[in-house]
Amino acid sequence: MLRFLFAAGLALASQPVHCKTIPISQPEQKFIYCVEGMCSPLSNLFLHRLGIPLNTHHTCQHNNHYALTFDDGPSRNFKKVLDLLASEHIQATFFVVGQNLAALDQGGLQLLKQAYEAGHEIANHSYSHKDLTKQTPQDILQELGTTRDLILKILGDHEKTQFTSSIIRPPFGYTNFSVQELLEKNGYTVVRWNADRFDWRENQAVQRQIIIDRVMQQFEQIDLNLTEADNKSILDLNHDFSEATLTALPDMIKLIKARGYQFVTMTECLLGDAENERKRSGTKDH
Repeated sequence: MLRFLFAAGLALASQPVHCKTIPISQPEQKFIYCVEGMCSPLSNLFLHRLGIPLNTHHTCQHNNHYALTFDDGPSRNFKKVLDLLASEHIQATFFVVGQNLAALDQGGLQLLKQAYEAGHEIANHSYSHKDLTKQTPQDILQELGTTRDLILKILGDHEKTQFTSSIIRPPFGYTNFSVQELLEKNGYTVVRWNADRFDWRENQAVQRQIIIDRVMQQFEQIDLNLTEADNKSILDLNHDFSEATLTALPDMIKLIKARGYQFVTMTECLLGDAENERKRSGTKDH
């Protein structure tokens, strides 16, 4: 179990954020947690007993929700991923690295704006991708606050961007109680994942089948281990630089849709009502 958890990335200067942290509603609910081809039924309460902060989100509110997310971008494949998602009428969430935002040229900035206008969400993955558990409180807030400010500067400072730029995925997924307390105090909502297919390592196009097999593996484990009282939602972790994920994505989407899942953004995943969120945010339901 310890090997499995550590393989999953678990580790025991801006103005304050004015968003409200979203708590875990049912921490005792079981879900299937998969990483690098290993799966196990877990719960937030179980992880909490092992030292993982309770309000770190690993799932969505609704059983049929699938949150498709991408880390570490924007990358060279950003436009290709956006084009593919557009062809499938799917909105995803991109946890961006601040230094990548700062390096964007005018074309890259325009592409990010187009992604936002198409209904994708731009969330926070820190500025320089450092392990937050090894940083001072001041450095943590600067890492997240600088990226948040860049997102607001590029996309506009309003209710929706204030909220999404305050949804953070810690680099490597590393967090602990002191980091969590600091982030909650400053209005950040912390999310991780329950599906990590290691596409950052299996990242070549010829490895696409590994990614697809790991998608299927999680479905099989859900069927074998969960009941209707459990949480069958999937909050996944991908990287838009991964050629394996890029080439596997069309088949992944078909498999996910065939299982009856609804693709949602992180806001919809966390709040649980996709239709009302679309109305509130002003985006169109495709």
